[in-house]
Amino acid sequence: MSFRWSAFVGVAFAFLPTTGVFAEMHGIPLSDTIYVKWSGALDQATLPDTSILNEYVAQTYSETVNGASVQLAFVPRFNCSPIFSVRLSEKAAAAINDDLAITLTIDNVVMEFPAIIDRSESSLEYSYDANREDQQKLRELLDVSSRLSMSWAPPAENSKDGADSTDSVSITFSLLGSQMSTQAVEALCKAHEPIPY
Repeated sequence: MSFRWSAFVGVAFAFLPTTGVFAEMHGIPLSDTIYVKWSGALDQATLPDTSILNEYVAQTYSETVNGASVQLAFVPRFNCSPIFSVRLSEKAAAAINDDLAITLTIDNVVMEFPAIIDRSESSLEYSYDANREDQQKLRELLDVSSRLSMSWAPPAENSKDGADSTDSVSITFSLLGSQMSTQAVEALCKAHEPIPY
């Protein structure tokens, strides 16, 4: 589990996953959140003050690359605002160069993808570095679309210098079922009752 709230929660959280702050993580499947290729889970982390941080996640796996998943997460502590990210296993991430530019294509809509990158021993996570409003706009676009593709390619200015197109990597995800699964997960987040201290 990785948390990337950046612009709308605060920079303080950006270092959490890589500093051992999260002592425990659990992926608990959520019933009534499975729609077509999407499903929900509850991730929980114990913080140093022993409080529990809950993250409700709607996710699916890539049709084209093993070990790649896309997710929309909702955190009760942060008003259940959507947080978009793509996670790659260590093996799937091995083909990606850090110097490559990231592009997100949702059906026919192409957009740049400013990312916060979180590395761990077993995975690489790209979280959308955007404020609440832009995260919500992306979520609404996903709701009415059928396919998502994330691509890594040499920056445009490098293509003029003969950059090798074989450096490009693209991973595709189905969005079928994403709207229903996301709505179900978001509803669970909003209904979440925190454990009293």
